[in-house]
Amino acid sequence: MPLSKIQFIEDDIRDIKHLKNDFCNLILCFGVLEHFENNISALEQFHKILKKSGFVIITVPNLYSALTVTKPVSKLLGLWKLGMQKHYSRRALRKIIPPHKFEIVEEGTMIYTELFGSSAKRIPVIGHTISDILQKISNIVVSHYNFLGFMRFIVVRKL
Repeated sequence: MPLSKIQFIEDDIRDIKHLKNDFCNLILCFGVLEHFENNISALEQFHKILKKSGFVIITVPNLYSALTVTKPVSKLLGLWKLGMQKHYSRRALRKIIPPHKFEIVEEGTMIYTELFGSSAKRIPVIGHTISDILQKISNIVVSHYNFLGFMRFIVVRKL
């Protein structure tokens, strides 16, 4: 595909106004849905603007990651700057995909070797030491448990 056919458009994913119906072949939604209470409306909008058999690739924070633990600690220490953010298990992510509108093509966890520790670096004085220890644990854990990881992804195709 020539680059001249690629467009980047800024809009509200819960109420897309700048694209016609059946316009897109591919939607990339990386790290967005988790910040909305009503993410079902976004999926409805994706369905509207996608061409038949078009794809949506979605990433969201994985429920089974250290972020689930470090987020409350970061909030307590006043280090959390991301506002509202949900975390998804496999089942929770599948649940927001309307089965009569999309087919799940692929899904999984994005393995990230720093499963534990990135938030720990911000803890005053001992943060880097804790982070180094957690990094070693992370490497062991992600090599044995494929449901663990920083991000969860799903690829869906419009029916």
